[in-house]
Amino acid sequence: MFSILQVEDLDVPAADITSVPQDKPSTREMRNWHDDFAVFDDLRTIQAEVRKTWEECKSGNIDQVTASVITSAAIIDLVRHIEEGLRRTISANIGKGSME
Repeated sequence: MFSILQVEDLDVPAADITSVPQDKPSTREMRNWHDDFAVFDDLRTIQAEVRKTWEECKSGNIDQVTASVITSAAIIDLVRHIEEGLRRTISANIGKGSME
């Protein structure tokens, strides 16, 4: 299947991994990192539920209106969750004079 692909040698030097900084991230940076990735975890969970809902619709267990309402509610919930996270981040950073 992939036999038609051509591979080119770009002659790009390998990354120098010996110059990676050894500084530990601050607690705030770690908290921000965790919050950012928690959104992706929530997104995957919601995506799985929406997919399951539409599979149930396809199999005839629920109707299209119900599947649409569930999908809309899931999207609204996700947006609310993201907004709350942004509000917390902004509130925490405004007092410190930094919006990193």
